[in-house]
Amino acid sequence: MAAHSDGDLFNLSQRQAKTPCSHGCCAEEDGYKRLILKELDRRKVKIGWLEPKTKVSRSNLNRILRGNYRLNDELRHKCFVALGIDPHQAYITVAMLGDVDAYHSPETHFIAQNLIAVQQDVCDARRGKITGFFKPAIITQAAKNGVDSILNHQKAIEEKEHEFIGSSASFS
Repeated sequence: MAAHSDGDLFNLSQRQAKTPCSHGCCAEEDGYKRLILKELDRRKVKIGWLEPKTKVSRSNLNRILRGNYRLNDELRHKCFVALGIDPHQAYITVAMLGDVDAYHSPETHFIAQNLIAVQQDVCDARRGKITGFFKPAIITQAAKNGVDSILNHQKAIEEKEHEFIGSSASFS
């Protein structure tokens, strides 16, 4: 059996780990990669800027963020911290909306803040801490408006995709 260098083992394990799945997690992972790349572009910095913050070489960061190698949870977290990306807001943007352009929208920020508050209330309730779990009506209405905004955004994306598919079929 031939000996492998650390780089070969890294590449082999990355290729094996990145297999298509039916659960959508690979699509979600790609969304986080796009969000990180978009944030780097917005800040007008290159991938190498993340190297000292993540302790991952620039070439491996390139392979992971631009290639087919896995973005593991630890590296994603390090990138989020370095770039100041809120993980709740990123989850809403990538996993729920599937639109990385929505990350900086006020609606997404608002919904993320509400999710954080609800998550804190649930954690407090698990510890037996009595909290004001039921929010005043105005906050409830504001949260509903935020959710409605996200649903309308998703509907608009689906309609545009449907229009695009319909228009591209007519060219065939």
